[in-house]
Amino acid sequence: MVDGRRAPFLGEYQHALDTKGRFILPARFRDQ
Repeated sequence: MVDGRRAPFLGEYQHALDTKGRFILPARFRDQ
């Protein structure tokens, strides 16, 4: 938690944009 709020993206993760410019979200954060 950060300042009493949930902070799901703490740490380091590989991320990128696909060929259409969409953000690729790490699998552990999809469908939550």
